[in-house]
Amino acid sequence: MSPHFVLANRGADCVLSFHEFTSTLCTAAQATLQSTVIGDRFVQIRAYLMLSLYAQPSSVDEMDLPAVLLGLAMHHTHTLGLQVRDDADAEMIQLYCALWALDKLNAAIYGRPSLVQDHDMSVNITDWISQCPPCFRLLLMIVDWLNKVIELYRPGPSKEASDYEKISSVDLPVLEKLILEADALKVQPTLLATIEILYHAVIIVSCRLPRPGGITTTRSIPPPSANARRSLAAERISSAISRYSITPIIFVPYAISLSLSVEYRKMRHTRLPMFRARSLAAFRYNCALLKQYADRFWNARILAGLGESVIREMDRVAPDGAEIEAAMMEKEKDVSEPQAHQPTQLQPHLPSQSNPQSMPTLPPLQLQGLQSSSITNNSPSLVLGPVELAEPDSAQFDLDIWNSFGPDFNLDAVDSALEANLDVALPIKWDWMPDVVCECR
Repeated sequence: MSPHFVLANRGADCVLSFHEFTSTLCTAAQATLQSTVIGDRFVQIRAYLMLSLYAQPSSVDEMDLPAVLLGLAMHHTHTLGLQVRDDADAEMIQLYCALWALDKLNAAIYGRPSLVQDHDMSVNITDWISQCPPCFRLLLMIVDWLNKVIELYRPGPSKEASDYEKISSVDLPVLEKLILEADALKVQPTLLATIEILYHAVIIVSCRLPRPGGITTTRSIPPPSANARRSLAAERISSAISRYSITPIIFVPYAISLSLSVEYRKMRHTRLPMFRARSLAAFRYNCALLKQYADRFWNARILAGLGESVIREMDRVAPDGAEIEAAMMEKEKDVSEPQAHQPTQLQPHLPSQSNPQSMPTLPPLQLQGLQSSSITNNSPSLVLGPVELAEPDSAQFDLDIWNSFGPDFNLDAVDSALEANLDVALPIKWDWMPDVVCECR
């Protein structure tokens, strides 16, 4: 909590949280804009753009608040006819480009159709992008690629990808090439790192898999190109946030949420204990990253709470991760080599703390983040007792722990939410999980 979040009408001694501070200011700004105090439409467009970028919902009923504010900015823009003005100066061009970029970001983040259509403009948007300053130009160039990616998720192309053989993707250029084309070599590293996060977020969604819900999306091995592309981009997002002082802007928690969904998908559907353990560690780390933005952004608050609920349930079912992984490996052995159905005494080889070389390692920054975050897996003991193994009854034997989740845990809804997060055309509805908001504040 920052000591600067104070308001005169609340008193100098009343320090507010970031969410309370911004909510109060945004409410006052909206009331002013809806009155007749401000008559300049250019000022109104700028104000609505800023509100759409930073105003966040306070409840499920306000989930569409950023989109509504952007729609008001769009309304005033169309009233002025900025999209067809041939005499637009540099200020008008940058204002319209900001509106265009935020429209594409809102479309991806909130799963809504784009309001700004390029064919309604009298000029090519790339011509205006080239006239913007280098840092802004680089951001717009990446958003332009996001605009191309969004085309993959429109209803027509979506019908073509009914299985993994009909996968659709867009190949983005290397980030360094975009930086050179934007003449952004002298941009501050922190700003470049922030824009890099958006770049890797676009990389994740640039490879569209079938819509969630079908059996091919849940039990099939993903295409090699899609798996490698998403996995590498997810790791780069986590690494960049750990290494640099990132600007807190709306696409940062969105990128983390995409990384979270990538790791959840691998953790949820892999049949290899080693891969599941690796994805679980990355999933915990991304939850910790999202929680850092929980007081600022609604989607971070919701997804961090959702991730924590999954982790709590996994820890309840398997308090000791090493024990459950050893049990699963023993089950695999029992399935391949049926023996007499007797309880098995497991003696897994756990890494010795006295021998650092035998310890499993994560990337240093991820290991540090896991240790310092509040989302940790505190195993009660490294001494394992007997583990009762269920008898394999058929070829449908399940090797994971998901079927052990409690009946009150809506795992199907979690699957739908986290997998739909990877589809930019699907809006995510959180009304089935009202308690998540309170958990992360």
